[in-house]
Amino acid sequence: LKTIQEELPYPLFQQIHRSHLVNIEHISQIKKEKRLYFSFVYQDQFKLPIGRSYLSQTLLSVQTLL
Repeated sequence: LKTIQEELPYPLFQQIHRSHLVNIEHISQIKKEKRLYFSFVYQDQFKLPIGRSYLSQTLLSVQTLL
C-alpha cells in the first residue's frame, strides 16, 4: 500500500486505515458509531473504517475541502 500511496497525488489520496487508501474528495460523510469512526465513500456506497492513527489527519483533510 505504501508504494501505491507514493505514486498518487497527496493530499488528494490519503490512507485512512492500514488497509484503505481513498480519494478524500469522494468521502461524503464521516460518522461515529459507538467508539469507531467510519467514512462513507462514493455516494455512500462503501462504509470504510478510519483507523485511530489516521483519524485526525482525515478529519482535517475533509474539513479543508468544505
